[in-house]
Amino acid sequence: MVDGQQICTNDSIFLQGAYQFSTGTYVDTLNSIAGCDSVVTTYLVVDNTLYGNDTASICFGDSILLGGAMQITAGITRIPLPQQVGVIVWYHTSSNYSDKQFI
Repeated sequence: MVDGQQICTNDSIFLQGAYQFSTGTYVDTLNSIAGCDSVVTTYLVVDNTLYGNDTASICFGDSILLGGAMQITAGITRIPLPQQVGVIVWYHTSSNYSDKQFI
């Protein structure tokens, strides 16, 4: 039997008698009481992409520093983050704008 699995960075899966953290091929033998043992080959892929989302709200006449610039309108800003070797990082921040004025 052949199986494919995918996990995220810093996650693990129990294969070949231990928790696995790395992309690779793992072979398990499943023993049966009836004598019909099964061999399972699992191809494991580790997704090294880290994802993040956040939302910020600002009021009329206010601003917020996102992505190295002051933002005064609603929108999505892609913010580069420091990376570990071999890790791709995506981070999006959505800002909501309220036009309500308080007196």
